[in-house]
Amino acid sequence: MRQKVLIWLGLALFAACSSPGAGGDGGATDDGSAVFDDAGPDTGGDDGIADATVGDDARDGTDGGGDEDGGGDGADDGSSDRCAGMSGCACLSSLLDDPQRCAPEKSARLAQAVESLAAEMKAPCQGLDEAIFVYAGEASSVAVAGEFNAWTGEALERLCGLNLWARRSSLPGRYSEYKLVIDGAWKLDPANRAFAYDDFAGNVDGKNSVVNIPGSNHSHLEWWPGISSTELGNTRDLFVYVPANYRPEEALTYPVLYMHDGQNIFDDSSCCFGNGGWQVNLAADQELAFGNVAPFFVVGIANTAARLDEYTMCVDTSQGEPFGGKAEAYERFVLEVVMPLMEDSYRIDPAQRAIAGSSLGGTISMFIALRHPELFRRGVGSLSGAFWVCQDSQQAVRDQVSALPGRLALPIYLDSGGDVSSNADGAADTLEVRNLLQAKGFSVSDAPPNQPCAENVDVCYYLEPDAPHNEIAWRERVWRMIRFLE
Repeated sequence: MRQKVLIWLGLALFAACSSPGAGGDGGATDDGSAVFDDAGPDTGGDDGIADATVGDDARDGTDGGGDEDGGGDGADDGSSDRCAGMSGCACLSSLLDDPQRCAPEKSARLAQAVESLAAEMKAPCQGLDEAIFVYAGEASSVAVAGEFNAWTGEALERLCGLNLWARRSSLPGRYSEYKLVIDGAWKLDPANRAFAYDDFAGNVDGKNSVVNIPGSNHSHLEWWPGISSTELGNTRDLFVYVPANYRPEEALTYPVLYMHDGQNIFDDSSCCFGNGGWQVNLAADQELAFGNVAPFFVVGIANTAARLDEYTMCVDTSQGEPFGGKAEAYERFVLEVVMPLMEDSYRIDPAQRAIAGSSLGGTISMFIALRHPELFRRGVGSLSGAFWVCQDSQQAVRDQVSALPGRLALPIYLDSGGDVSSNADGAADTLEVRNLLQAKGFSVSDAPPNQPCAENVDVCYYLEPDAPHNEIAWRERVWRMIRFLE
């Protein structure tokens, strides 16, 4: 493991970059406290989501934000319940210190605590400068190897002869990438959502699990696999940028930026036809470090094989083969499934949402935000928007803007590369949308090269002459959008 510090053709190719690598992980703190001895319920970063498959109409019954995680409602030892009122992590820590933990009633509670943490993807448990790594499953040996121990495996203890394993490890830096080594095979921690991309050739997952204790001054990513839409008839993953030092138990709430093509927007060097991802997480870290923005979340909504249909408002026949027509169903998935799930699971402020994307992702962002400006008060962003789709049926973004009665309270970021005279990268289409917005009463700032837009304007517009239609170009420009919207 290593430390990491022409449009139609483009759309068709872009759709192919559609799914993450095999496996799943993730992660969240137990309760964000500095010690394991809390006596309150677990408020965790994922609010008790035990099954990542979430339907349109219900959360599957497992979303329990304040549940006890195997804490105070299970088996009792007949005299005093050592875990009464505790979160799963506090219960586990207490039982690991109990010399009588393998007594039948206590081993049952121990199993309940470990299995609950694993099912709800809330591992590892985190203390001030330490973590408890856990594994539930059949194995002959389990170890943990990571940056904190120079990638040398340290064995987890088998608990009470059960298929339960745990190890308490010191983490003086409070942040570490790691893998579990299960019967000699290096694997992502199945009980942890938190991860980092890794371009080391020997890492077949292309990812490492991450433990990130508040106070580390590190951001991290989290993975929510298999979020389902009954209406669209498919599932997709969500990828979440969690800002540094986020503590789920605190009252502070955070802005959020929802982005499409979510598996392409972070620092995955292997994606996107060799272009690598947008590195939105690295751009956000940099803007935060410079003091240009306040901490915020980013939720990347992965695309699917139906990307062209889901991101297009009409059935478009301009390219010969019909595509599109599912944008309203996709909009309902975003508004009714993704946003409630994320805003129940993290301390996100619903009054501070933005939405953005590139190419058709920019088009669908504009479509949704112009229809629901009250839901996206932080604004909407489009990089190299495919504003040509649906123009033959008068349902294009330019038609939406033309139909507005006047200015909306909606910040809008627009940019493109290419050339206006040839409409390369949709430059002429983007400029037309800019001009239509200005005619509706939106104030506009045209950003100079290497500079942000002016403050307190409605529309930030930027043209990068001759820039291509790919992730490399969007990576170079995304900082400007972040600064404008956040």
